[in-house]
Amino acid sequence: MSEDDNIKYEDFYNISLKNFYEMVTEILHDFHFAVHRSVFDGQGKRRIEIWRSSKDENDNALVWLEVIDGEKDIDPYISTDVLRTMNEENVIKLFFFTNGSLEKKEKEVLDGREHYIFTPTDIMETINALDKKKKYKHQKKRKPKGVPSGYTVLKNYLKNRQTERGLVTVPTSKVTMIAEKYTKMARSILDEVDRMEDINNITPDIRDKFKKIQHDILPEVLKVSVFNFTDKFTDVKTRLFSLLQYLLIYIGAVIEYESEDEMKRSREQVELELQYLEGLETSVDEYKVTLMERAQKIAWKLLYMSIAVIVFFGSFFLLMMNEK
Repeated sequence: MSEDDNIKYEDFYNISLKNFYEMVTEILHDFHFAVHRSVFDGQGKRRIEIWRSSKDENDNALVWLEVIDGEKDIDPYISTDVLRTMNEENVIKLFFFTNGSLEKKEKEVLDGREHYIFTPTDIMETINALDKKKKYKHQKKRKPKGVPSGYTVLKNYLKNRQTERGLVTVPTSKVTMIAEKYTKMARSILDEVDRMEDINNITPDIRDKFKKIQHDILPEVLKVSVFNFTDKFTDVKTRLFSLLQYLLIYIGAVIEYESEDEMKRSREQVELELQYLEGLETSVDEYKVTLMERAQKIAWKLLYMSIAVIVFFGSFFLLMMNEK
């Protein structure tokens, strides 16, 4: 549909299911839903499908299209069919579209939480608003390659805090817990970025939100810098620092419209560090087993030595007694 043409009420009169489906698709894409599978396709007048959210694979919806010809009425018991189908398909979200009008009673039956009912008036208002949004949407261009703003933010922060700080020793039992704290934080931030509607058209509120996230990360960099891990896990400190550093750079690349290459590079580095840190639990468990085995060997050696000493002194005592 052309962005310059406003849809009109007469466009719904004797509309084909194909053209009606195009309108429905435009609306559902704005809800971030995409077709998942067909349930029923009947004679060009009714189509029933399951659509799935692009943001949550567990978020499914029943999409029901009902097209009528001219002045014909919609089936007065359609709400029963719709609710029964939802129950059969085990979904709680509904998008119902029709080019006709629903009786008040039927609309009340269909109405409910996460039930979206679109009659011609609703469809017209929604599509015309979407067309207007697309027409006036301003997309910012990303900057060419340069020094990442996130790196500059981190550099300036650390430069102003160059004071001696005592090391904090992290016992082996706490390694996994500390790593998990930062991996969960990073995953949460990445999810926030992935949920952005348009990464190339960030609103001032979203930008301010991520600037605050950047500033919240900075003190964590200082905390990590004083961690002192055992020899087996000295890499953890480096990995944690790298994770936070590239997380800052990635956020900056996103909200400051830095190059696609910078976004990709910093995101890949974050994912790389996450992969290592999220696999630490296995390494820690294996190390604990190794320590236990080593301790057992030492204990057995000490036991054997103790027995040998006892036997020696026992023999010596008996020898002395016999000489008397």
